Amino acid sequence: MKKALILLTLASGLCSQAFAFEGNRGIAFGAGFGNFFEMYLQGGDANSYLGTPGFNFSSYNFSGGGDTGFFANALAVGVPVFHSATNNFEGSRLRLQTGLAVGIVNRRVISDRLTALHGAGLNFTYYGFDRRGALPEHGAALHYTTNLDFGIATDIGVIYRIGDRLFLYWGGVITTDFLRVRETGIETPEGRRIESNTGLVRGFLMVGARPYLSFGFSF
Repeated sequence: MKKALILLTLASGLCSQAFAFEGNRGIAFGAGFGNFFEMYLQGGDANSYLGTPGFNFSSYNFSGGGDTGFFANALAVGVPVFHSATNNFEGSRLRLQTGLAVGIVNRRVISDRLTALHGAGLNFTYYGFDRRGALPEHGAALHYTTNLDFGIATDIGVIYRIGDRLFLYWGGVITTDFLRVRETGIETPEGRRIESNTGLVRGFLMVGARPYLSFGFSF
């Protein structure tokens, strides 16, 4: 949960940069849905799918009036509700999931109201799951796993202006994560951690597709 809060704080800070620079900039809030497909390349854990609705935050900044700038896109609050039935999530409770993509964005003005944006950069994904398991000394202990993934992302969206400052923003983020920091451990029913292990996981791909629809404000 601490990693999720750090990621949410980072997302909020990056999105707030839309207010901080001179030039054409905007920020948008709306709904998104994350589709995450996890594939292991050399056996090991089972392949899996997660479906995650949540709140989407987007920002862009084109300083100096050019067509190249910066973007940030976050699925800031996501509770996984759909997952494949026969994988490493079976019998587990899925925790909060967050995703953050940041990078360079280019724009192409199609008309006075319509602008297309295409960005590419880095991606960060955090999620975890846990399950109850009896231990002789502690009773129904909580066995948990959290993953912090790193990869690349592309963000393709369209802005439709509905006023001088208001716009409708829809599009999608495609992500590919290939490096993971995983923490596993056991907590007692009282919340005391009695075991914790952290390490790198390789040999997998987490491919994500996050469509979103937002309302925004330009500055």
